[in-house]
Amino acid sequence: MQQYEIELEKKSKQIGQMEAEQQQIVQENSNLSHQLYVLKTKFNADDKGTDINALVTSDEEKIDRIQKDQMVQLLKRNHDII
Repeated sequence: MQQYEIELEKKSKQIGQMEAEQQQIVQENSNLSHQLYVLKTKFNADDKGTDINALVTSDEEKIDRIQKDQMVQLLKRNHDII
């Protein structure tokens, strides 16, 4: 009986850790979404009055690449936890 109680306690701790990790991932996802929104609105405000078919600047390309890298890292981390 004591063995089952020990296993239950270990599993409860593990569940607690997983819930904390999940909460952290949700918070990171929220932060990245907010950053993406801010960047998109910033570039949309800057692009008013310019040609829609204008080439993407190197800064925008860098930001897009960074955003994609962050999203890939987040997806990999989410996949590893699941």
